[in-house]
Amino acid sequence: MDRVWDIIGRPSVELKNLLLDAGIQNRSRIMIEMPEPIMDRIVESLWKMFKRLLPLCVGVNTLGLTAASKILFSIFPEIALPVEKSQWKDLFQTVDYTDIIYLMRAEIFEWEKRSQKRLNDCDPLDSFTLPVFYDAAAIIAVQARAA
Repeated sequence: MDRVWDIIGRPSVELKNLLLDAGIQNRSRIMIEMPEPIMDRIVESLWKMFKRLLPLCVGVNTLGLTAASKILFSIFPEIALPVEKSQWKDLFQTVDYTDIIYLMRAEIFEWEKRSQKRLNDCDPLDSFTLPVFYDAAAIIAVQARAA
């Protein structure tokens, strides 16, 4: 854990401060309610941290993509997505974490626009972030493709 902190500690604190300073009242809605220029800075910061984590997460049988995404999600559950191994190749068809974050934001926005409902309103306890809902949908999508 010390190595993770050495690699992304400072940028993590800076990004958390940016999220707090943005003034979004509902933490679970940051993914959608964040103004686009600030979201671009957020995604760029996530991408830089992701790339720094990869060498630490690489293993004999893994490129480290899944582990790096899960570390970021553990720190930033309001804006990061924990991408499973099968999702990289089969669903998203990219290794660019920024593409996935932008796609998640666009698809959540489109779903809410078409349904006229806020996705996180499906959570009666209001305890889940939008990436948690999106992750569940992505897992189901991969399973449906495999069936």
